[in-house]
Amino acid sequence: MRVRLFKVLGYTGALPFWVFATLIATTYNPHHVVVVSLAHMIYGSMILSFLGGTLWMRALQDENKILMSVAMLPTIISGFIIMAYAILQFSGMFAPMPLASLLLYMAVGVLFVMLMLIERKALDYSTFPKGYYCLRKNLTILAALSYLIVIMI
Repeated sequence: MRVRLFKVLGYTGALPFWVFATLIATTYNPHHVVVVSLAHMIYGSMILSFLGGTLWMRALQDENKILMSVAMLPTIISGFIIMAYAILQFSGMFAPMPLASLLLYMAVGVLFVMLMLIERKALDYSTFPKGYYCLRKNLTILAALSYLIVIMI
């Protein structure tokens, strides 16, 4: 069975989500938790921005101004989430993972699922390589679960 490169790259890109979640779950030093959790948030934001680019491309092709705006939301929202998270974590006023930080963590996980649902409505997956939608769904589940696991710890 031939494995397509986009699948290898996709699953390889999911590994950092689980590395960060594992490090957070197994690290007892609160300062390390803060740094690794911020890295987890930043990585998720980068991936959300990349995925928003998929919608952006379709919006440009279809000249769909609404979809163009929606395509920018993952980058904008996750950027604000990272800033808020960093302020909470590095302000010295909070212990690692206070309630507000957990809610921001949950927001990133939810953004992955919401973006997938928007893509499903906006994109014609028949124009993508065979197996792309299944891969996209699996990667969304892996990413969102990495945030859920951290919240549950």
